[in-house]
Amino acid sequence: IEIGDTLSVTEYLYAMMLTSSCEAAHVLAEYIGNGSIDTFVSMMNKKASEIGCAGTHFKNPTGLYDTYQITTANDIMLITQYALENVPRFKEIATADSYTTMSKSLTVPYAKNGWTWDHANTMTARENLFYYEGVKGIKTGNLNDYGRNIVTMATKDGVTYLVVLLGAPFDDEEGELKFYHIEDATALLNWAFSSFQYTTIIGNDEEIAELPVIDG
Repeated sequence: IEIGDTLSVTEYLYAMMLTSSCEAAHVLAEYIGNGSIDTFVSMMNKKASEIGCAGTHFKNPTGLYDTYQITTANDIMLITQYALENVPRFKEIATADSYTTMSKSLTVPYAKNGWTWDHANTMTARENLFYYEGVKGIKTGNLNDYGRNIVTMATKDGVTYLVVLLGAPFDDEEGELKFYHIEDATALLNWAFSSFQYTTIIGNDEEIAELPVIDG
C-alpha cells in the first residue's frame, strides 16, 4: 500500500490481520487516534489493562521491535479471547483464508484491479505442507528480535482450542530454516484433541443418592 492509495477501514483491517501490513496498522492507528499514533497506543495500553493483561506494555501499533514493548502468551490469549467475543467482525476478518479488495491501487501495478491477500498462517492452506484441518486464523508474527509467533484456533467434533506460541527460533542448530511455531502448534493441537473429551457424569434427570436434611 503506497501513498496515494485509498482503502476502506475494513480493507485496512484485512491487510493488517492477514498479511501483517504495518502501513495498514499505522493508517488505522492514526485514524482511530484522531491523527495521533501515540494516542492510539495509549488506548491500546488502557484496553489491555482493562482486559487484565498484567505483563503487557505497547509502544507501537505494529508489533515491530521496541525495547519497552512486552507481552506474554497468557496476555495475548486474553486479548484474543476478548476480541473474539466482544469485537464485531474480528473473528470474520482474522479467520478469513483470503480477501479481495474493492479498492484499486493507483501506484502498485499488480493491484491496479484490487488486492488479493491470503492469510499468512500456512496451516489454513490446503495446498501447504503444514495444512491442519479445522484451523482458522488468527495471527502470525515473525521478527528477528521476537522469533516466530502464532495465534491460531482449531475446531474438531464441536470442540475448539486456542493456541498461543511465542518466540520460536528461525533456524535449527545447523542453521537450517525451520517453522517450529507451526510444528509446535500442530503437536499441541494433536495432543489436545486426542487427550481430552467431554463425558457425561450424570444425566439431568438421573438420581444417584438421597441425603437426609435436618428439619427438612
